[in-house]
Amino acid sequence: MSEHLGYDRGEPTSQARGNARNGTTSKTVDSSGWGPLRPVVPRDRAGTFTPRPGSAKGQRRLDGLDACESPGLMRRWN
Repeated sequence: MSEHLGYDRGEPTSQARGNARNGTTSKTVDSSGWGPLRPVVPRDRAGTFTPRPGSAKGQRRLDGLDACESPGLMRRWN
């Protein structure tokens, strides 16, 4: 997010930048073998931030999560 906006979290924003952090949002995604997950995703005011390259808005399924080498890094929400 810092790269996308051009400033680090906690720095004062400038109106000249035209975009700023706007909290977080969560969504439920389905993953085979792990069950439903609720990642917390940061958002910006313009709605142009994508958390990782290639992730589509509206995507509800995580493919390839079974190949995750560190399952302890994932946090499961019921």
